[in-house]
Amino acid sequence: MEDNWYSLTTEDVLEKLNVDKFGLTNKTVKNNQEKYGLNVLPKKKRDNDKNYLLNGNQEIISIVV
Repeated sequence: MEDNWYSLTTEDVLEKLNVDKFGLTNKTVKNNQEKYGLNVLPKKKRDNDKNYLLNGNQEIISIVV
């Protein structure tokens, strides 16, 4: 059964996450980055500005026309 994190005490959460009240150590951060990768979102390829404006504002353009 999954824990309901909102119902845990602060001490229980810290223990489950294996951290203390001061957060992660530099060593833990480095280990986590090696294990899970950097905490970044992939960049989306963006259409050129003309297509972006047309696709994003089709409803407004329809009303204006």
